[in-house]
Order: sequence, then structure tokens, then C-alpha cells
Amino acid sequence: MIEAINSDLVKATNSMQPKSQSKKIIVYTESYEDIGFWYSILQDFETSEYKFEVKTPSRNSNVKGKQEALSREMDILSLGVGQYMIICIDSDYDYLLQDATALSKKINESPYIFQTYVYAIENYMCHADSLHFVCSLSTNVVLNDFDFISTLKKYSNIIYELLVLSVWVDKAEKEKRPESAIENVARKIFPLKDFGQCVAFFTNEIYPENIATCLQQINDKVTTKYNDVYALIVKIYFGGEKDIFEKELEAFKSSLTDLGVTPDNAYLFMKGHCLKDGFIQHLIKGVCKRRIESRMKEIDNNGDEVSTSKKQFHNTCRDQMTVLSTNTEFKKHCLQYQKLYDRLLTYSSNLVMSN
Repeated sequence: MIEAINSDLVKATNSMQPKSQSKKIIVYTESYEDIGFWYSILQDFETSEYKFEVKTPSRNSNVKGKQEALSREMDILSLGVGQYMIICIDSDYDYLLQDATALSKKINESPYIFQTYVYAIENYMCHADSLHFVCSLSTNVVLNDFDFISTLKKYSNIIYELLVLSVWVDKAEKEKRPESAIENVARKIFPLKDFGQCVAFFTNEIYPENIATCLQQINDKVTTKYNDVYALIVKIYFGGEKDIFEKELEAFKSSLTDLGVTPDNAYLFMKGHCLKDGFIQHLIKGVCKRRIESRMKEIDNNGDEVSTSKKQFHNTCRDQMTVLSTNTEFKKHCLQYQKLYDRLLTYSSNLVMSN
């Protein structure tokens, strides 16, 4: 179990500190990897009066100070969150599930649980409007040589219908519909890893000149999987009554639309690691490689001190995945991030008012 701590205890501890000392607010994240990201967001809301301590939870253990990842199901439902102890997490599918489960209901309703409103942190990092910046920063070559926004729209339109089925299956499983109770049939129909494999492109680079071919290959895989999963759902959940499922599916799509999911931005709501590792990293590597080649040709054409110029240029280039993993340009463009920001702004304003 997680350490016995709650917001009231943190508040009481703060009250015993000197008035000149900043009050501490405990922030729990799901893993060590998330700490840096969430602090980079929360530090904008720090003042001389309040400071955030971002960490993963300590658990009762024979190993003193042992840290473990936040248990999404157990800890979020049991933690005594409040003004002085908050949780910051990836939405996963819980934002789209709304009040379908006790967990999703608490995540969506608690004023002290802050979520990404996209599937995960990685979806922010891969926001289409920020990828030109990532490539420019990685290569120090600024070219309008590739339309990331259009490409991610095309990709999203390809995966949208399959994403809807994936979320529907997740909801069916978690609602424990009678059909799902039989050996976890929902996830046997469509495991999350299957979705990731369908929408990924397994190559080292995706080059600008072959993006259409890559998207077509993904489209072919997605279409096949969609037809297979759709048929299984109709058979197992609806006794072969396709019209009944179609009516429910359309209503479900409408509910997702109300939450901001559209065919043009579906990539923001798929599993973040699948997006980053299965598509975006290959695309960025390909675009950056072409930019570097273009710069090298320019140096060759200049003629003077080619070797030195190439060495100097290479020394200014940065690792593309490192730049992507620290990308914060999404803050300027992502509507879902704006929703998170507005909630944090309200929370921090209430902190000041209650002081």
C-alpha cells in the first residue's frame, strides 16, 4: 500500500513551518519518467508561497525509501487528494470513458487530479504543429520541406475508426458487460498491442518522398484489422445483429466527438508510445536526414574548407529523439494542453484565495 499521507497531513506539516518558508504541495505522478515533464508544467504556477514537490509514491516496504510507480487502479481511488496533495497522470482512455468506471469517474471529476486530456505525455510531444520545430532544432536547418500537419491529419483519418473500436472494446471490458465476463473476451477480441502494431510502420526512417506509400501500407493493415474486430464484436456482443451495433457505435462516436476526438486529430488519443515509437520517430529521422543531406550539398557547392564546415555543422546537430522527448512547443498549439493549463490556473488561483 502507498504511504499513509493525505492533503490534510501535508497542510498540517506546512502550518508548523516558519511563515517565511514556502508551503509544500505534494504531486504524485505515475512513474519516474513523468516527473520532469510534470514539473516543467507546474513550475509556471509556483510562487514564493507555494512550491511543488513532484515524485512517485513511497510504499510500505522492507526496503526503506523504496519508490514504485503509482498504481492507477488502487492508489488513485484511495489517495486523500486535496489542495496540498494532487495527482498528475496520463489520461489513457479514462478521459474518453468519462464516468464508465469508478476510476474514470474520479479522474474526470476530482478537482485535484490533473490529466493530459490526450492519451499520454508522448502525444503532446508528437503534436503535429511542433514537429517542424523539432526537426529545425535537431538539424539547425530551417526548411519548409515537409507538411507535418497535413501528414498527421491523413494518419489520423486512417486510424480513426480503429481507434473508436479500441476505446469501445476498452469500455465494454471495464463495464463488465455480460459478454466480457467470459474469460475477458473484450481484450481477446482486440488487445491494445494489436492496435499499436496495426498503426505502426516498422522501419528506421520514413522519408518525405515515400510518405504516401507508408500511409497506404498502414491503411491496408488498419482496414483488415477493423473488419476482423468489427465482425467479432457483432458476433459476440450483438448476436450477429449488425444494425444494433452500428446504432450503438454511432452514438459512441458522437460522445467522443463531444470530448474533442475527430478524424483529423485521432493520433492524440491513441497510445502515446505507439505513436512516438511506431510512427513519429521514423518520420522525424527521415525528414532530418534529408535536411542534413541538403545542408551537406550546400557545403560541397561552396568549395572552401569543406571538411571543416561539415565537421562544424555536425557538431551543431542534436539527437532527434532527445529533442522530441523534451519538446514543449505543443504548449502554443494544443487545445487539450490548454484545457489542462486552464484547470491548473484555476487550482493555483484558489490556493492563493484560500491562504
